[in-house]
Amino acid sequence: MAKIVLSDVASGYNRQRINENFQALEDELNNKVLYRDNPAGQPNVMVNDLDMNSNDVLNAGTVAVQVITLDGVNYSTVLDGKVTEASGFADASEASSVSSAGYASNSSASATVSSDAAAAAGSSASAASASETAASSSAGTASTKADEASASATSASNSETAAAVSASAANASAIVATDKATLADNSATASASSAADSQASADSIVGDVAAASGFADAAAASYDEFDDRYLGAKASDPALDNDGNALLTGAIYWDTTASVMKVYTGSVWTLVSTAVEGVYLVSEHTNIAGQSTITITYDVGLAQVLYNGVQLAFADFTATNGTTIVLTSPVSLASDIITIILWGAVTSSSLIGTAASKDFGVSSGELPLADNVVLKDSLTGAGTLPAGTTAERPGTPAVGMVRYNATNAQFEG
Repeated sequence: MAKIVLSDVASGYNRQRINENFQALEDELNNKVLYRDNPAGQPNVMVNDLDMNSNDVLNAGTVAVQVITLDGVNYSTVLDGKVTEASGFADASEASSVSSAGYASNSSASATVSSDAAAAAGSSASAASASETAASSSAGTASTKADEASASATSASNSETAAAVSASAANASAIVATDKATLADNSATASASSAADSQASADSIVGDVAAASGFADAAAASYDEFDDRYLGAKASDPALDNDGNALLTGAIYWDTTASVMKVYTGSVWTLVSTAVEGVYLVSEHTNIAGQSTITITYDVGLAQVLYNGVQLAFADFTATNGTTIVLTSPVSLASDIITIILWGAVTSSSLIGTAASKDFGVSSGELPLADNVVLKDSLTGAGTLPAGTTAERPGTPAVGMVRYNATNAQFEG
């Protein structure tokens, strides 16, 4: 349903219809639009959820929320649990402190009782002394007073004993209070240590997350570097790498059309197998009557074409682009066979050895240089033997050697 529905004015001037449309616009703006500068006293709140469609909320001040959810995790519940846990530790510490205070208060009360008992003992002793004086003054009541004095002395002794017991109890209570205070202090220390351990664990987790992020970045960079070098399998020569960037010299990919591996030289794609010296691929093509173009990847100048086993001259085909070979004349019959021989790069050292070995004769597997063979001037002419003076004879002659001696003007051997 449309957000605003207005009535059409079919023709003429319909004042009522126009006023109804303006009223509809006014109601829509007043009731369903949030204003940047809302008039005082007017409602300006959301009544439905607001979907930002993955866009950011920028330059926000204080944000008051009821529930915080990140990636499906309700962090409001997590934070409430942490607050409850911390409150429990605080309550336990407070209870320990209250208990210690109670023990200290009990110890103080016991000490007060002991002091009062000691004062009573002193009073009893004074009374005993007064009784003894009265006994001396009154002979008539001496026996009675003596008995009273003896009883008072006994009472004083008992009070003194009770005072000593109370003092001992007060001392024991003080020791217990001290122990409880020590326990409370230890509990507080343990709580602080637990909090420190929790913070250290949190810091360690943050560090581990950062390290994991670093490893992930390094792995991504390594993969990207590999991905820039090996482009994977493709049906044709790519012009850009997998990220859409310029090709790197040395980049390789597998040509699924030709079933060969190719390497980028910096300007063109060429076969990786050309690093193998000599013949590296022979392919035959049949049932291609009337066809003159054969699609195949090759190194320019290193392709050989045979028609029914007979090698074609370079004038009979064109192989200049590295991807197709075009015959001068189309294939005549379906039974005709076109054989293509592809060659790898061949270096001179693989055929005739290194410069050092060439300087001292012919070694096994090498081709001899002109200085080491007998040359002829034509098929029916003469050969040229080594020539020199007598002084230029070989220092260590061997059987079978022959040369022309310029000093004697004759052959010798």
